[in-house]
Amino acid sequence: MTMQLLQERPSAGLVLETLSLPDTKLHLYPFLVRRVNAKEYSLVRLGCRTVTVVSTTQSGVLAARLLKRGYSVADACARVASAFHCGSVDLQPLLKALHEARMIRSIDGRPVEPDPLSLTRQWKQRMEWLWLRASAFAGRGFVRYLPVPLTHRAMSVLRPDWNRSKTREARGQAQRNLTSVFGGSLTEKRIRSLAHHCVEEQIRREVDLKLLNALPEVEVGRWLRRYCTFQGLEHLDDALAARKGVLLSSFHFSSAHLIVLLLWLRGYSFTGAGGLTRKDRNRPLPFDDPQLAAQLGGCGSVKWFTTMTLESALNICRTINSGGVGLVFPDGFTTRSKGAVDAYFGHNAALYKRAHRDVPFLGRVAEGNTGVPWIYKQSTAPLIPIKLVRDSFHRFQVVVGPELKLDRSASIEQVTAGLYARLEREVTLDPAAWAYWRILDQFTTAS
Repeated sequence: MTMQLLQERPSAGLVLETLSLPDTKLHLYPFLVRRVNAKEYSLVRLGCRTVTVVSTTQSGVLAARLLKRGYSVADACARVASAFHCGSVDLQPLLKALHEARMIRSIDGRPVEPDPLSLTRQWKQRMEWLWLRASAFAGRGFVRYLPVPLTHRAMSVLRPDWNRSKTREARGQAQRNLTSVFGGSLTEKRIRSLAHHCVEEQIRREVDLKLLNALPEVEVGRWLRRYCTFQGLEHLDDALAARKGVLLSSFHFSSAHLIVLLLWLRGYSFTGAGGLTRKDRNRPLPFDDPQLAAQLGGCGSVKWFTTMTLESALNICRTINSGGVGLVFPDGFTTRSKGAVDAYFGHNAALYKRAHRDVPFLGRVAEGNTGVPWIYKQSTAPLIPIKLVRDSFHRFQVVVGPELKLDRSASIEQVTAGLYARLEREVTLDPAAWAYWRILDQFTTAS
């Protein structure tokens, strides 16, 4: 029976050819429209055993609804063009996506997809999506309208994205990695406690990110200013007064990405590089908004690159050599070669290392990132360590340390090893706050 259904389905080429005809009319499966952000929407097929999704825009949503109501391709194009005040509209990309997502039941009365439609399943799926929307709406209201201290503490305790299974698995991963490093010097009870605190810190980092995304930008600024203190700023100010520039080095402890915003809010200007995650791709980081900076007052100026490349490294070097501040995260890493790298290098892909040198770290060998040591060797600027410490759920402290003196005349491998020796010291002093315990196997290899 399955073979017969497959044979009755028209070929993809024939379907696409038919979809290109202006008088074509489609019979679509029921679908639900889900708004992802200001520019992106999802069409979710309902009523079938397999849920499929098409990503589209607001105009694509209107076109899909018109097609579902029985309008021909030409009529849908005309109505969409009229609604969005444009000369013409090409629906072929949308039609192709609908076909690939198996959302077209028939074309001009000829069956295309044999998936059986169940009204019971359709309404069950609608109720599930309705519940998800209601939960998300309630969550946004909870975050936006309650005080930050109450919101942060409640979300950290309730942890809506962390069920028991996920929490248990995360603790197990952290405990295994902690045991591999500290098993000979710490008791099993102490390691279990550290694993527990590692996961708790990861949950709180995710809550920080949720607040960063959900709160209005002004509220983000007020929260971070009100609940963060600074220690050791004299080290940074004295270094700036010497007019040799400053290279700030921040390891990934606690919510390290907040250091960027905290320095900006404090009035420091700098150039930096690193991945700063925001879930809503159409919502810029707060320091990208000049109107917000004017509203908050006392903010610095930030030039930020999302990845450490030669271009971003050179920009940081120029800023430092002109007496400014560069901010870097030296313990960042890239995953081992795969995909496009394998295809390009073939059997030599395993030999490809992107700005890495093997250095001793935590009794293992780490693929040390050489980006920061390279920048350090290009200047005479002092290397100043900076670290974010969580005082409580929503309270932070930025700790600026004295200059970290490394031998600039040494090789890049030696400078990298010295920097990772400092990281190892920081990890042993505060292991639970370091962000990489769950993925230590990706960060290091066995010695």
